[in-house]
Amino acid sequence: MNSLRKNPLYLLGALAGVLVVLAAGAWVFGLNGSTGLSVAPPPRANTCTALSFSPAPGSPFKTDSGPRPVAVGDFNGDGKHDFAVGAATSGPNVDATSGNSKIEGSTVSVWLGDGAGNFTAASGSPYIVGTQPRYLAAADFNGDSVTDLAVSSYNGPLLLVMLGDKSGAMHRATGVPQVSNYTASLTAGDFNRDGKMDLAATSPYAQQNATVFLGDGKGGFSMAPGSPFDFGNPSSPINTGDLNGDGILDLVTADFGNKIAKSWIGGGQGSFTAAQGGLLSTGAGPQSIEVGDVNTDGKLDLFTADSDGNTISLAYGTGKGNFTAVTGNPLPSGGTNPRSVTAADFNGDGILDLVASNWGSNNVTILQGDGKGGFAQATGSPVGAGVNPWGIATADFNGDKKPDLVVANSGDNTVSVLLDTCR
Repeated sequence: MNSLRKNPLYLLGALAGVLVVLAAGAWVFGLNGSTGLSVAPPPRANTCTALSFSPAPGSPFKTDSGPRPVAVGDFNGDGKHDFAVGAATSGPNVDATSGNSKIEGSTVSVWLGDGAGNFTAASGSPYIVGTQPRYLAAADFNGDSVTDLAVSSYNGPLLLVMLGDKSGAMHRATGVPQVSNYTASLTAGDFNRDGKMDLAATSPYAQQNATVFLGDGKGGFSMAPGSPFDFGNPSSPINTGDLNGDGILDLVTADFGNKIAKSWIGGGQGSFTAAQGGLLSTGAGPQSIEVGDVNTDGKLDLFTADSDGNTISLAYGTGKGNFTAVTGNPLPSGGTNPRSVTAADFNGDGILDLVASNWGSNNVTILQGDGKGGFAQATGSPVGAGVNPWGIATADFNGDKKPDLVVANSGDNTVSVLLDTCR
């Protein structure tokens, strides 16, 4: 499994300072970066048999109304993990569009970590963005070693890029093209291999496409040649990884209405084509999608959170850009209406586990992996969260080499930071 750290994606992440986490989140254990991949570190000296978590000081943190997407990154460049969350409504505050207007609207809030599990709000946070932020993609879009944010919204601006500075404050980037329909989901990566971070966004319903924006390394973007690409079905969740081992980022999408997932092969110039045999079934209502090596064969696998089916769908990667179905799939999520799923090694055995936020049962469930692609409900799971948890992400917030959790609770307007206390 750890051979995946030699993948060009990780080398790119180290150079570009990318930290990509969507509403579903990817495990960001070290600040070397991620591109939607979930890869476990080497086993710890001491593994644990029963998982446990404790709230970080001050957790849960109050947010504006209806928080959904959450992201982690180093938003002030101090080498410590921070987090951001998008919320639907707010009161008067700083407008990220103009930088100084006092208006009401949806927001993105940023909390800065001190490396010991404590957090303070960033200067000027929360920031007004477009209406109802759907997804966040965190990466260094302008090459200053500070994590920035891309925000997809239901209404204008549909796509917003916010550049961070050393204080943790955010400022709107200029030169970001707009799309005609709202961006349902986002992911970030270097899709044309020029060492600069790009974006891919899905547009659901009538648009049925994905748009790729190529970054200029200064915070500006332009549409890739041939973009938007016809994805044939109204796709919503999107993520990225090198599915066929050619050193070029590919895409995976999930179709909420038709219960399918697809893979798309990157051409290296920002273009994508459907993978041969890249269509597979999921449970009902796939709400988020992730890739990671769950069966330790060195190939990226795929998993989705199926909100309407109360399941996690899993498929093994072939290393050729497509996937094979898993016996017994989909897996019970262990909760009701899972909105997001990601992976991390919570018990220290060097094997990825799955973690899902369950909107209907107000908890987080952890499925412990056996390294062969099998999963079972972990001892100590489920873990309590706030009301209607939605977005989830993981990072080591207190420097103990263990993955912690950050969860956006859409029903009680809070975000929970849960520190892994497994011994």
